[in-house]
Amino acid sequence: WNIDFLLDLGRDKLIDVLQMDIAGYGFTNWRKIMPDLISSGIFASPHTWGDPLKVIYTAHLSAGLGNIPIIEGIPSITYDADLMLYKLQDGKLYIPENSPGFGMRIKESLLED
Repeated sequence: WNIDFLLDLGRDKLIDVLQMDIAGYGFTNWRKIMPDLISSGIFASPHTWGDPLKVIYTAHLSAGLGNIPIIEGIPSITYDADLMLYKLQDGKLYIPENSPGFGMRIKESLLED
């Protein structure tokens, strides 16, 4: 990704949202570029297609950094994690409070053997 070029496009009002994949581009890179996106008038909406865990990761990124007005919500299933602490209400995803890590539990059935 040529981030400087994308920031220039944003400053020129030619783009208004960046959507690199949360897993492919990564948490650290999103954290590094968010201040530049904000100062350039560009929103972020990390791509989450194909994995409900990416929706959770992006929700946490949004809660921590802001500037993410919408998160892709893809109906899908994960068999590895219990996401029951997350609540979707009135179009908003509520992140569990006072839970370690991302607030997910590994499903007990995976821990039995």
